[in-house]
Formats: sequence, C-alpha cells, structure tokens
Amino acid sequence: MRTASASVLVLVLALVAGSARADETDTTRYYGWEILLADAAAWGLLVTSRSDAQAALGLGIYALAAPAIHAANDEPVHAGLSLGLRLGAPVVGGYLAERNSHSSEDDGIPPAFGGIILGAIAAEVFDAAVLGWHTERHLHAGYAPARGGGGVFSLSGAF
Repeated sequence: MRTASASVLVLVLALVAGSARADETDTTRYYGWEILLADAAAWGLLVTSRSDAQAALGLGIYALAAPAIHAANDEPVHAGLSLGLRLGAPVVGGYLAERNSHSSEDDGIPPAFGGIILGAIAAEVFDAAVLGWHTERHLHAGYAPARGGGGVFSLSGAF
C-alpha cells in the first residue's frame, strides 16, 4: 500500500512539473499572419466602400474575423480577449482624443475620429503580435521500475 501511495505521489509530481514548464517537444506556432490578412481585407472594404453595406461588412470583418481565427486555432481565451480589445480600444481611443482635443468639428472631421482609428490599429497590432501564438504542450508516457518490484507509470498526452 505504501509503494502504491508513493507511486501515485511521484506520478502526480511528474505531471505537475511537466505541465508547469515548457518541454523540448512543445511546439509554438504563429498564426497572427491570418489575423493580419483578415484585417487587411477589413480595411480594404472600409476604405473602398461605396455603400453602407460594404462599410458594415468591413466593420464586421474587423470585429469578428480575428476572434474566429483564434477560436479555430484552439485559443478560446484569446478569442474573447481579441473581441474585447477590438470593440474597446477604438472606444477608448475616441474618448481620449475627444477629451484632449482643442479643435472642433468645424474642420469637417470629428476630433474623436483619429482616436478611433488609432485605437483600432493598436488593437490589431496587439492582437496579431501578442495573441497570435499557439503553444501545444506535449507530456510523455513512461515506466520507471523500482528495486524490489513494482514501479511507477506516468501517463501523458498533448493539449
């Protein structure tokens, strides 16, 4: 009984230690380029739109394509962060630009417009550069025999 308890403890410690640090077989891949392509399509539609429908499609691609790409790459937390960032950063940028502006709308362009654009660009850059990575962890399986009989099994998988 004592050997079984020690074996379970060693197994648990091995699994915790293995999941707490990156292993040589962990793979990290960058998929931020997919996000950048979707953002290029969104900006292309927004800049060249000749109708409200095209502009709305461009805004929809801006807001929803990157979160969908994160979800497709098994990063649901990144998808949620991306959506919040893409909706929140332009609002904050517009608010700050409006609040700190010394001009008026007499120029034809609202003071908040530049802040909205800068907020959107900042969200896109952060999204692709920071959130556009996926690390796949690999744990290992093995058996370590013990003197006097018995041994320790370790189970693993990739997630």
